Amino acid sequence: MKRFKVQTGDGSLFLYYPTKADAQARWPGAVVEEYGDLSYLDGIEAIKTRSVLISEAPGIALYRMPHADGEIYIKLIYDEADGLYYDIIRYQQRKIGAFTIPITWDVSSIQEFLDGYINRKPLCYNLVSMRDYRQPKLKRPAELKGVKRSFSVTFGEKCRCQCFVHGDNLWILHRDYFSPEWRPPIDDIGKPTSYYLKKYFNVTRSEKFIYPDTWGTIVLRSEAWIRIDNLIPSLKYLKPTQISQRVWDMMRKLHGWPASERNNDWERFLESVVVAATNYLKQEEVKC
Repeated sequence: MKRFKVQTGDGSLFLYYPTKADAQARWPGAVVEEYGDLSYLDGIEAIKTRSVLISEAPGIALYRMPHADGEIYIKLIYDEADGLYYDIIRYQQRKIGAFTIPITWDVSSIQEFLDGYINRKPLCYNLVSMRDYRQPKLKRPAELKGVKRSFSVTFGEKCRCQCFVHGDNLWILHRDYFSPEWRPPIDDIGKPTSYYLKKYFNVTRSEKFIYPDTWGTIVLRSEAWIRIDNLIPSLKYLKPTQISQRVWDMMRKLHGWPASERNNDWERFLESVVVAATNYLKQEEVKC
């Protein structure tokens, strides 16, 4: 089996036929020439090296490849006569956190698969800078000079966080980064919030009633610049819940928290960030 470049009025196709005559007969009005670039075979070897052969049928080899995104089942197709692999791959991604096994198979070229599942850089979480209550304001990272805000996402009920798409990465100015609660001294426990604000923070709030019943929590707001590397390429291959789970695990390890530590506010926030980033990129494509 040989590979041919078939040029039609709609573009070029790369197809396989036993001879040029067979290709020309199938495409009588096209320009047909033998195409000798078989560099994709190196990609097939890279895939096979990372995978385990499960079974083999005439013309088809089934592999299983472990991957950070979940196991991937791969079908490589070859010519039975000479063993030449075709520049096509069929695969199923059995994703982390998914309860169902996919039925259909995705199809792509070898290079597209390499770019998506082997050459793609992994997600990485970075705490770029952070400030606690009453510390100087955070400076905008130099990398974002001249970069406009892409979108904003709400954290909790009221905190609005600005997000910046820059290359393959996403930057977030988080306005409530694990802010601690203020605790009063032992001899002042039980007083209303307005009392604490005035005594310890020099903030005066008017009472709504004839007696001070404004009990509540005082939060000392912390802020941070955070960066999620390689988020943009990952949007094509991972669902919001999967990205949220992975980023949270990296955050947990960074701060030294146990594997059982969960945070619903953060996981919902990260999912919302992924959805917002996806929508933003779609809007940018429409503009182009």
